[in-house]
Amino acid sequence: RQVNDVAFLDTLVTVLAREALVDPHRLAVAGFSAGGMLALRYACERAERVRAVADVAGAMPDLPCHPRQGVSVLLVQ
Repeated sequence: RQVNDVAFLDTLVTVLAREALVDPHRLAVAGFSAGGMLALRYACERAERVRAVADVAGAMPDLPCHPRQGVSVLLVQ
């Protein structure tokens, strides 16, 4: 079965914004290890939704990254 993690995060952000639990205009994503890699991938693919990303102990995803706009990045190893 194929899982679309980016689509899952899109849905999660939409639901949380609708419930007024997050401000979709000030969204930051963060993750540890594989979660950090997912956070970086989400920032690459959805730069228009993400203002900042933090990755702790993860590597850059092995995918091309061409964000539509700049995103602040914090990498911690």
